[in-house]
Amino acid sequence: MALLDDILAWSNDLPDWQRDALRRIFAANGQLTEEDLVEIRAMVAGVADALKPELLTKAHIPTMGSGTSTILQGLSGLNNVNGFPNGRRLDIADNGITVIFGENGAGKSGYARVMKRACRARHSTPVLANAFTKGMPAQPEATFAYASGGKNHKTIWVEGNASNADLAMVSVYDSHCAQDYISKDGPSIFVPYGLHALSALATAQQVIQEQLNREIGAIHLRSDQFAALQGAHSVGKIMAKLGPNTDIAAFEALAKLTPQETEEIKELSAAIKGLDVEPEAIKHELLARRIDLLKNFATIAERFVSDAAMDKFAGFALAEDAAIDADRLAQGLLRGDGALDGHAGGLLPETGGEEWKALFKAAQAFSLKAYSEHEDHPASGPNDQCVLCQQSLGEDAQARMIRFRKFVAADAAQNLESARRAVTEARKKIDDANLAPVDAPTLAEIKQSDEGLAEAVSAHQAAWVARREWMAQSYMLSHWTDPRPPLPDGDSLSVRFSAKAASLRQRADQLRKAKDQKEHDNLASQLAELTSRRDLSAHLPALRTYISAAKRRSALEAARDALNTRSISTKITNLSRIHATDALAKAFNDELEALGYRHRVKPVLTSQTKGGRNVYGLALEGCGRGTHEVLSEGEQRAVALAFFLAEAKLRGDKSTIVFDDPSTSLDHLHRRKMAQHLVHLSSTRPVVIFTHDAVFLTTLLGEIAEQQAAAKIQTVEWQGGSPGALLDGLAWESKPYGDQMRELKATSALMKATQNPYPNNDDKKAMRDAYAHMRGMIERAIREVVLNDTVHPFSDEVRVIQVGAIAGFEIDEWRKIVSVYGKASEVIAGHDSPIAGQYEMPSPLHFENDLNELETVMKGCEVRRNAFNKKERQFMIDLRNKIRKS
Repeated sequence: MALLDDILAWSNDLPDWQRDALRRIFAANGQLTEEDLVEIRAMVAGVADALKPELLTKAHIPTMGSGTSTILQGLSGLNNVNGFPNGRRLDIADNGITVIFGENGAGKSGYARVMKRACRARHSTPVLANAFTKGMPAQPEATFAYASGGKNHKTIWVEGNASNADLAMVSVYDSHCAQDYISKDGPSIFVPYGLHALSALATAQQVIQEQLNREIGAIHLRSDQFAALQGAHSVGKIMAKLGPNTDIAAFEALAKLTPQETEEIKELSAAIKGLDVEPEAIKHELLARRIDLLKNFATIAERFVSDAAMDKFAGFALAEDAAIDADRLAQGLLRGDGALDGHAGGLLPETGGEEWKALFKAAQAFSLKAYSEHEDHPASGPNDQCVLCQQSLGEDAQARMIRFRKFVAADAAQNLESARRAVTEARKKIDDANLAPVDAPTLAEIKQSDEGLAEAVSAHQAAWVARREWMAQSYMLSHWTDPRPPLPDGDSLSVRFSAKAASLRQRADQLRKAKDQKEHDNLASQLAELTSRRDLSAHLPALRTYISAAKRRSALEAARDALNTRSISTKITNLSRIHATDALAKAFNDELEALGYRHRVKPVLTSQTKGGRNVYGLALEGCGRGTHEVLSEGEQRAVALAFFLAEAKLRGDKSTIVFDDPSTSLDHLHRRKMAQHLVHLSSTRPVVIFTHDAVFLTTLLGEIAEQQAAAKIQTVEWQGGSPGALLDGLAWESKPYGDQMRELKATSALMKATQNPYPNNDDKKAMRDAYAHMRGMIERAIREVVLNDTVHPFSDEVRVIQVGAIAGFEIDEWRKIVSVYGKASEVIAGHDSPIAGQYEMPSPLHFENDLNELETVMKGCEVRRNAFNKKERQFMIDLRNKIRKS
């Protein structure tokens, strides 16, 4: 198949561990075990004792063969296979349909297992030798005969060895194939065979990635434990690159101090003490940093107590007072009496509130429609009606309506709310401002360095607090004419802080320049080199543990990164777009229709959440739910069979197709449709069907007869205490009447030729068995010949179309049948009664006469039936086809 060719070609460029993983996936049909995942992970991580990858080849991929049409002709020389005796064989017709029927445990599955293994079926398990054989049995083997390229071939298959490439062209379908095409995520999507392997590979890599991530997360690398070893020295330089590639031997070499170097540490420490000006310089710089921070706080505080800020707040307060006065005036206008308080004028409580305004605005909207020619709304003219009660407006009502309009237009309440909001927000900012950012300890430190700055801090902070209190008092009294508390003279506190910080930094620079800092730094560097090496010794055990853990984590991260599924996801998307084609959809739909399934499918690109993969497959039209949610098990089997047949059709060859119990889980409709379709398929390529389903067998035989298909029927049964014996044709109870009659006539001739004048027990048993078979044959003759196969014990229908050929009886014919049937029943009854009362045991001549008499009656029925069929056959065929298409 082109898709499998593309996957194989793509895999050639993959790392060896991925090619091994794909091989395992195809071998297990996507079901990797925990052991597989452990072994794949070991390959990815490059573990020393990891298995050597076995690379994916064409021989590992099911259904990938030589590319020629392979026609199976049979299996022979089955040795060491299950419980079979050595030498079993199975013949297969090289055209038409071969049906192998067998009850459970008869050995049918033994042949199917061998064919699956030899033909690289998608689902196969190793063929086992006889489990009850003592010692170590040899490997199972079989000889396959087949035709390919116009020539006949034979090849020996041995369990565990590579199979023949021609045999791999034989497609095998069983119930497990139902899941091969169904996407496990998203809506009801069916994808071509092969994409499952890439999805399984991505899933396996994600599972291993998750394991690695958990292990990586459990490795905690704490480099802060080595903070004392950091610095501009030999140890610090190595520490700066501490990680999986750090050479622990370099640390071990540095940690070894000579006695001379140990003494040198003491000498350097004493020399440095008289040269160190750095602590004092650092002290000045630290204070400068704190003062920089105080400058920022002072800048913020000054913004809230400046004259501009106070003027702005006073403006908000005055605006609020004005809004209050305006609102009170508006309330008076609303009432029409000029009163500033109360509810004069007969107005209802809450008049002027929000609900009242909503009502008034609705009245205005209605008035615009009712009095569209007016300028003012609601209408308040002498001849106008109230838009609410629709009564004429009197003079008082007109005046009140005008006052209402003016009140709403003024909207003083909304202005008052805005003014109050502005005052509230401003007060909150002023109240929340930190007007004493310098605490007592910091003030004391500043005083030690600059007493004048400390006094300025106290003065400014006191003035800021006083100005805030003045603003609060003025607002409470609505009185803004009293003088404001003044700010201290001179520069603002933020400017003073900025100058002080600059002065401190200048002093630090002067200190460093006043002494020989260069000599000090040189001695300090030598001392740091030696003390870091001395201190390194105590850290060596922890460093060894750290580096080992870092190596482990680095290896896990490398393996995790190698397992990234992005490239697989891209390949799945590209391949699914290329191979989920309209041609596949058409073939799929044709097969669905032939199998009686009514849903349609179409190519569709669907986004799946798992692994971020986009799968372009064939979806059930209009269905957004998962396949397992909308299709029964039987429907899934029918759909999977349709996809299997569609892919086989598009592959282009005419190789044999094998079906192992395909009717499992199917209802009567799909079973009948499948029988029709598989028999029809056998007209274009050989078909082999293994089945234990007597109902399905009956349906198949009916279709074979109706379609006049070439067929080879065989029965698997136990023989000589072992399974797997093949009977050409059907077992006695499944044979048609004609075959049973011929077999009984042969039995009759044999009994007559070997007749014993004084029959013994074996002779009597043989006669009873013969009459027992005759009795069953009579029942089958009635059904097949007399009733023209209108009813059948294993059929799911009454063939009404056959009723026209049912033959009528003369009374003598009926009596002959009943007489022979009764005699057969008596012979096989074997009543336990005195000899005189028992039915006389017939002789071989009597049996022959009974058989001939029965055959004569049935021949007459057959003549009448054949005459009807010959005359009405075309009508029945046309009617049957019409019924099937409806």
